[in-house]
Amino acid sequence: MRIAVVGAGIAGLTTAWLLEPEHDVTVFEARPRTGGHVHTHTIDHDGRTVSLDIGAQHVSPSDFPTHRALRHRLGIDAAAEVRFPLHLTVTRASGPSPILVTPDTARDDRAGRVAVTGPEWAHVGAFMAAATAHDRADGDR
Repeated sequence: MRIAVVGAGIAGLTTAWLLEPEHDVTVFEARPRTGGHVHTHTIDHDGRTVSLDIGAQHVSPSDFPTHRALRHRLGIDAAAEVRFPLHLTVTRASGPSPILVTPDTARDDRAGRVAVTGPEWAHVGAFMAAATAHDRADGDR
């Protein structure tokens, strides 16, 4: 059967990959690149080139086994997977006291964590807004 998949984001690419063994699949993408919302932007910051990954915030090796199988088939092996918690704690180099601990209600009660937000949390929001604006200016929606 001939099947058209619209969109070359992770959902479209995974769907095409799953259908391809038994069907004639064509993927259509409006942008000149694949990946959908998952996109790496390269910027210059203080004279250095920095890569920022915009889009998917978390790809769990255990929660998304089909996606993991696709990544492995594409040559992205387990060694390239980085496991990290779904919260963020920022400390100064001068000491262990956090200046920012993002809320994580699923763990806060259990682990006795206390969110430390204040003005630093506003900076995270401002960064995310700027990253979104940069992403849109680059032609992504």
